[in-house]
Amino acid sequence: MLWGRETVNEDAFEVIKACSFFDSIGVEGELKGEYEQVAEDICNMDKSSFYKHIAYFVERGIIQKRGRLVRVTPNPLAISLAAHRWKET
Repeated sequence: MLWGRETVNEDAFEVIKACSFFDSIGVEGELKGEYEQVAEDICNMDKSSFYKHIAYFVERGIIQKRGRLVRVTPNPLAISLAAHRWKET
């Protein structure tokens, strides 16, 4: 579901797992500090790369963007990804 016929991108996988921990993450305006903090503190990734991965998943319909916020959908996928990430830590 995440990759289709494409190869797994480990950085993108880290981004979507980190995003799945939250109900939503701010990505624009005064809320963009939320994604910047997740990028730097959870994924150890620069903000630009993190945002590019978010945009990739928005394009594929796996991350939904509403206004200034994004969220991983559907909820069962978000829960599964969060559990996967939780087990890694």
